[in-house]
Amino acid sequence: MENDNRVTHILRLFDLNDEYGPFVGIPRMERWERAQKAGLNPPQEVYDILNTKEGVTEARYSQEGITGEVDV
Repeated sequence: MENDNRVTHILRLFDLNDEYGPFVGIPRMERWERAQKAGLNPPQEVYDILNTKEGVTEARYSQEGITGEVDV
């Protein structure tokens, strides 16, 4: 559970960092790849998370960051 909270926190920080472009309506991996191609150096840790089994198969990790309620 602690690891899940850490992963969720890392992904949320990525979602909310506008340096990597808009995040609504785009899966996280697409956003990461777009930022990488643009030379924006998105966090490698986010890429690594998104390439885990859970990152590929679980929507809570792979889908766009804001899909309903927002925790602030």
